[in-house]
Amino acid sequence: QSTSSLPANLFNSEDDSDNELYQPKQKNVVEEKDEVDIAIIGAGIGGLCAGAILNTLHGKKVGIYESHYLPGGCAHAFQRVAKVKKGEKVVFTYDSGPTIVLGCSAPPYNPLRQILNAVGTDHLVDWIRYDGWGMIENPGKNGGIDDEKTKRWRLELGPDVFEAGPLSTFSRTPQEAIDEFHELQKAT
Repeated sequence: QSTSSLPANLFNSEDDSDNELYQPKQKNVVEEKDEVDIAIIGAGIGGLCAGAILNTLHGKKVGIYESHYLPGGCAHAFQRVAKVKKGEKVVFTYDSGPTIVLGCSAPPYNPLRQILNAVGTDHLVDWIRYDGWGMIENPGKNGGIDDEKTKRWRLELGPDVFEAGPLSTFSRTPQEAIDEFHELQKAT
């Protein structure tokens, strides 16, 4: 269910005690005696990873400072509670940024997973593998329903799946596109 189909005042009730965005937050106070070797401004993925490496692998006392009430930057989610009927609530979870991070569950690992491995915390995360997702091209005015120009397909993930699937299916010159894709892979 999307929030766009819900009444405009659904989230603007007088009692927002269920919504984490409106909960009073206690400010973390850094006292003058709290001395660190390295101060990092921003608790997004980059700041947290840098802090973990500096502390765990190099023994530095690191302070990570964030203006938002949650660490993680674009890699966190938040919830909002909607009161749909008297006494009935529905919880919606919103991602603040990317919802799919590839390369964490199996080698070759992406940089985030490499850092978690290096600092010894990779076992603390239950990685969920994606096997694919649905794609819609040229959805038209009515969302692609009964539209001749609309293309719907499933993007599957895995070795060589992209080349055999969408790259070959939607390219005017499949072999040329595959060769170009392999050159791009080599360059990166």
